[in-house]
Amino acid sequence: MILLVCHLSNATWAQVQSNVKGLVTDSSGEPLIGVSILVKSTNNGTVSDLDGKFTVTAKTGDILHISYVGYISQEIKAEENKQLRIIMEEDTKKLEEVVIVGYGTQKKVNLTGSVSSISAEDLASKPVMSTAQALAGLAPGLSVLQTSGRPGTGATVKIRGTGTFSNAGTDPLVLIDGLSGNIDDIDPNDIQSISFLKDAASASIYGNRAANGVILVETKKGVQGKTTITYSNSFGWQRPTELPDFLPSWEYAEYYNMAMRNMDKQDAYLPEEIQKFKDGSDPDNYPNVNHLKWLLESGSGFQHQHNVSIQGGNATTNYNLSIGYRNQEGMTANTSNERMTALFTMKSEIAKGLTLNLNINAYNNKYNAPNGEPQSIDGMIGYAVRQGPIYAGQKSDGSFGYQDNYSPEAWLASESFVQNINRNISASGQLKWGTPVEGLSFIGKAGVNYWTKYDKAYRADTYFDESKTVGPASLNVWTANNTYTTFAFSPNDAIKMAKIKIHRLAPLNSTPLRMESTVSSSLSLSFLRSRYSLRNFLMAKTFRFCSGVSIISFTI
Repeated sequence: MILLVCHLSNATWAQVQSNVKGLVTDSSGEPLIGVSILVKSTNNGTVSDLDGKFTVTAKTGDILHISYVGYISQEIKAEENKQLRIIMEEDTKKLEEVVIVGYGTQKKVNLTGSVSSISAEDLASKPVMSTAQALAGLAPGLSVLQTSGRPGTGATVKIRGTGTFSNAGTDPLVLIDGLSGNIDDIDPNDIQSISFLKDAASASIYGNRAANGVILVETKKGVQGKTTITYSNSFGWQRPTELPDFLPSWEYAEYYNMAMRNMDKQDAYLPEEIQKFKDGSDPDNYPNVNHLKWLLESGSGFQHQHNVSIQGGNATTNYNLSIGYRNQEGMTANTSNERMTALFTMKSEIAKGLTLNLNINAYNNKYNAPNGEPQSIDGMIGYAVRQGPIYAGQKSDGSFGYQDNYSPEAWLASESFVQNINRNISASGQLKWGTPVEGLSFIGKAGVNYWTKYDKAYRADTYFDESKTVGPASLNVWTANNTYTTFAFSPNDAIKMAKIKIHRLAPLNSTPLRMESTVSSSLSLSFLRSRYSLRNFLMAKTFRFCSGVSIISFTI
């Protein structure tokens, strides 16, 4: 009976599993090498050999997913005792795809420089809180590194590593609708496409500012047709992926006694005290506290984002209005980042051959955090690592355990805070005239970028217990603002023989500072003004760039 059951089981398995064979060729009948054949919803797959042939184990009726770079992917059913003949068709759509480059647009099939591009669909599948984070893994040669878990913190983006080692910086040049900016200035939901110019040939139009590559961001535009309203959102939580293991307080005390004996000194902790650490009978005086774990679990880590966009247009005018909101609570209590964004784009044919483009992008970012030593949440986390488990957190009477002059729990319970407010608005207008001469057009463009920053850091008197209070209280305020103005005129013909760009920066004075607290221990004023000028001459094309920065810093 047992032998019969085993025989039937083996027969059933033989019917279910079989070797599916096939041949993969292109439209001309040439075999394709290295085509990926994967049984859908499994990890079972193979690749075609030198003759385009393949063999894969699958069940009758399974779906085989066939894919190859530059060709349209296919899905077919596996059939038993039949050799499959698969003809791959070239993906001409991707080759005809238009890519934004430094001097306009080109089709991928005509590109000679190293250019990669991603679309809005690629970004939509990543519900992250910043554009830089969304870029991870989307383009070859692009590295995205996030070094902080603070709310609102983006990531560092590099193109083919670091190309310069100077005060000019190591980041790639970022242009949003033609204006210089930061990759995180724009909401990921407002991006239509991003192009990465990675080599000297593709980025040479921008001169030495492109030494680390160029990132060209194109925002979403309106479309002709009925007005459409789109709403999207995402929700999530942040948690530490892994925390270091610390000794419990009783083992800490034992090792401390061992160190004392090695120095020929008396034990610091008696056996009955070590027992109190172990049994937790007196948590105020003999605690066992993991300060880092407590601190990183004191906040909710909840984050959510929302975006509403309105698009529409007719034969002559189209528009896009987008409003975004993001809120990210930190893993530590009293830590958060709130960001509001707005985007407006419009394209209008105001006369025959005369087209006007308007782009406005703005954001308001507000970051809040507790204040400790050295005046940041990063410092509080660092001291939480240093503080041993034998020091209590908040005791039953409201006082705090402390080591020297620091206690993360005491800092978090105090009225100390850090608040950073950043506002930015970028606006540009472009006028294009298509002349009666075929292939000849003139483009004039003007833009302004205004950025302002207002930071406050308050250190209140920190209460530890009845015998210890650290002070005095202090308030530091720092403010700055910049304005960048851009003008460009470009005669554009079919062969693009000449192109002139002029960029100028107009510095503004700092906004007035209003006192919001009378608590202060010092007053100082510092003024910084820097100006630099660059000129590059590239063959028949001339590129000129002048810029300057005006910053006023107050500390109170």
